[in-house]
Amino acid sequence: MMTKYRQPFVGDYPITQRYGETITDPKGHTGIDYACPTGTEILASADGLVVHAGWDTTGYGNLVIIKHNDGESTLYAHLSEIKTVIWKKVKQGDVIGLSGYTGNCVPAGPAGAHLHFEARHVWNNYRTHFDPMELPLTNVIDTFIPSKPKAEVNKLVEPSELGEHVKVVCPEGAKAFYPDWSLKFLGYCQGSKLHYTGKTAKRPGYPEYTYCEVYEEPKMFYVAVHDGETQILDNDK
Repeated sequence: MMTKYRQPFVGDYPITQRYGETITDPKGHTGIDYACPTGTEILASADGLVVHAGWDTTGYGNLVIIKHNDGESTLYAHLSEIKTVIWKKVKQGDVIGLSGYTGNCVPAGPAGAHLHFEARHVWNNYRTHFDPMELPLTNVIDTFIPSKPKAEVNKLVEPSELGEHVKVVCPEGAKAFYPDWSLKFLGYCQGSKLHYTGKTAKRPGYPEYTYCEVYEEPKMFYVAVHDGETQILDNDK
């Protein structure tokens, strides 16, 4: 019987980096990054055996690895806290840790908090990684957890003049891209005021998101107006 996998958390956190993208690794990202705020409960994606639960020295930070009944393995990295132990058998949906920003997170600190979710054919061989979406991964919303009303995403009312401010309003900060979309995340905390140029842009491959061109002398960069249902920018009033 084929193993069924679920998303490793409850909720709808946006993906900030997909498998194979070169935003943080020129060789290609080895997993999926979900923008889970610090302290989000991270769940076992499927039944299996915990084969690693502790600190990793290669950049994953606090790391849990589960070997599943079909032989595949899943990794859960950058955790703020580990809530399982090695050689423990876990069931799908068991809490195995809390999300955080340990290890190599960009940007460093709370603004960079996320879950790095990775799949491997051989749990202790990093060369065997593959896209977790191939598991296949089901977005499971647990019926026993009360659903919260979805927050309405407001459209940014564009300032009329160059140099007017927009303000970061999301609680975990905003990630920004340089104009070539190819390089780094810049972390901006809630309440940060950015100078808006009056221009908007679409990130290649992400047509659903609108980015504002902003500047902080002497550099220009792009920050999303919203990511999924999370408002990121608003007028500074």
